[in-house]
Amino acid sequence: MNTVSTWIIVGLSIVIILMIIFKGSPETDTQVWKDAIHESEQKIAVLKQDRARLARKITEDSLISIKLDSAYRTDLKIKERRIIDLKRNPTVIRIREEVPVIDTLILAYDSIVSFQQGRIYSLGKELEGLRVDLQDVSKNYESQIVNHEQIYQTLLQKVEEQQKELKKQIRQKRLFQTLTVVGTIGGVLLGSQ
Repeated sequence: MNTVSTWIIVGLSIVIILMIIFKGSPETDTQVWKDAIHESEQKIAVLKQDRARLARKITEDSLISIKLDSAYRTDLKIKERRIIDLKRNPTVIRIREEVPVIDTLILAYDSIVSFQQGRIYSLGKELEGLRVDLQDVSKNYESQIVNHEQIYQTLLQKVEEQQKELKKQIRQKRLFQTLTVVGTIGGVLLGSQ
């Protein structure tokens, strides 16, 4: 082969090598991961909002319950004192002794009041149980938030690892293409001599 054709082959080889080396990187398709990350971020935000709302509601309900319970107990003590004073009144004592139906009526009302106090006590215990359940729900929300944040971090790591691996594969592919072109040109040049 003459020198002109050798220079043409070398020139074309250089152009091909430069095209391989400076060829733009293909766009990596990380949209699936980005969507999953975005979805996780949204779930975390919603869970945090729900948890904050639940915590506010629990606090408000507890404060209201404490105020109502305190007012109820104060009012109850006043009324119980009043009833005790009335039952000690000599006129009431005399009427109860003279008219047994009135005494029976008063005893029946005392029985109703006693029953209602028992029911109020049991409802109070049930309310405490609900508060405990709400605290468990709150803890569950916290654990869900932690889980979603861990998933989010894992997805971020996977995206970064895949992007690094893709860049590594692209570099290896370009190196192989360049070596193939150089080897082919070298083989042609050695074969022409």
